[in-house]
Amino acid sequence: MYRARAQILAAAAALVASGGLRALTMASLARKSAVAKATVYNHFRDRDDALQALLEAERNRLIAHCAAVPQDGRLVAAARWLSESSVIGGLRRHDPAVLVSLADQALSESSVHDVVREWCAPDGDPDAALRWLVSFAVVPCVPGESGESAPGDQPRL
Repeated sequence: MYRARAQILAAAAALVASGGLRALTMASLARKSAVAKATVYNHFRDRDDALQALLEAERNRLIAHCAAVPQDGRLVAAARWLSESSVIGGLRRHDPAVLVSLADQALSESSVHDVVREWCAPDGDPDAALRWLVSFAVVPCVPGESGESAPGDQPRL
């Protein structure tokens, strides 16, 4: 059962990355994940439920990725991950209004603030750090690469 759900979420990620939300349908999930449409419905009520599960899985991947990085490098690692995420990139290209809405939602979630607070320096500003990170989701730019300045460049966070 877990394997089918993982296949469906991987298919959802690929669909959103390549075609945005328009590409994400229950039928396309079944086709892309090579499972029956009923199997998709066994795991997700509808497309929005599948999207929420995908976004939660992406958030968990980001947190796990940053947990493997020393504390003083987690904000930069998160910014890089957000800039390079294929799912966020698909939303950025195909559904920018949705991405902005998701960014606004992240800015208001206390659980997101708690995670970013853990990544900040003890004297850092988690609210500023979160706004800085959101900028990497909306405007892709990898911090410290090729002489480009990242959105807001890394302040002492």
